[in-house]
Amino acid sequence: MKQLLTLMLAALILFTSCTNYGKKAKSGNIEVYYKDGATKEQAQKTADLFLQALQASDPNDKTTKSFQLTKPGDTLIMKMVVADKARMNAAGDDAFYAMVGLISDSVYNGKPVNISFTDNKFKAFRTLTYDPARLLNFGVKVTSGNVEVYSKDGFSSEHAQMLADFLSKEMQPANTISFQVGMPEGQVYQVYMASSPEKAKNVTTENIQDLCSKMSKEVFNGVDLNFHFTDVRFKPFLSYSFDSVTDTIKVIN
Repeated sequence: MKQLLTLMLAALILFTSCTNYGKKAKSGNIEVYYKDGATKEQAQKTADLFLQALQASDPNDKTTKSFQLTKPGDTLIMKMVVADKARMNAAGDDAFYAMVGLISDSVYNGKPVNISFTDNKFKAFRTLTYDPARLLNFGVKVTSGNVEVYSKDGFSSEHAQMLADFLSKEMQPANTISFQVGMPEGQVYQVYMASSPEKAKNVTTENIQDLCSKMSKEVFNGVDLNFHFTDVRFKPFLSYSFDSVTDTIKVIN
């Protein structure tokens, strides 16, 4: 989930520049060193992924961000320099395991990836070891433009694609926005939008009502639904229920 990287780079981890730690791939102000079995292709994919996230979160940040990839065996190890341990600890392990899953899928074909937190000489002081049970399963992903939608709870990929196409056309986002959709047994449709409290407070109730009304009619055959603003792990911090009969919404938490 690209937005995960966006928010992690913007709010959780700061990096410092290092030298002489292997060959280097570069994308903008992101540099990824690679050695000991890691490939240039893997390093370049990592650099491109982080640059896209950084540009989406803070296009004015030109500070060099440095990483290192090694592959001493079957597991890819990504080292990241941590400038603020307190902020790293505040993020919580679940956020980093979500990142592990993203790097595994995007860079290493779904194979194991470990993340090591290091000083500015890539000396590790803590490592999170790949653990499939800890990886967050967002669901099956479909995309349309800069919208990505993860479907779960039996919600079909075809229906998720309809939602992605609608949201892409309706919102026309300049950067990637991530959604999750599902319908737990006995409940109404649930639509989750990864965001932040700062961004959510700038969205008016009228905007949410209009979006939910159109979404209900064009994607969900005119039924009720719940809409949630969430963190990057799709954990809600602000939720609305939409009543299709009265065409109104109300806050439910």
